[in-house]
Amino acid sequence: MPTGRDAEALAAYVFAWHHHWPDSFERELGERGPEVIAWARSAAADDNRYIKLRRIAIERLAEIL
Repeated sequence: MPTGRDAEALAAYVFAWHHHWPDSFERELGERGPEVIAWARSAAADDNRYIKLRRIAIERLAEIL
């Protein structure tokens, strides 16, 4: 698993995907979804950084989902 800044960025993508495209998230991750969300919670340490990263993630994911 990634650590540090990489983990924070990935966690932001996970939360954005889960929140804005829940059907796609569930379809792709299935029963592992809750495990991935739990990991993301543990990786998102800085709330201010998370907000910025999540906004970027939503923009990028909107282009591909």
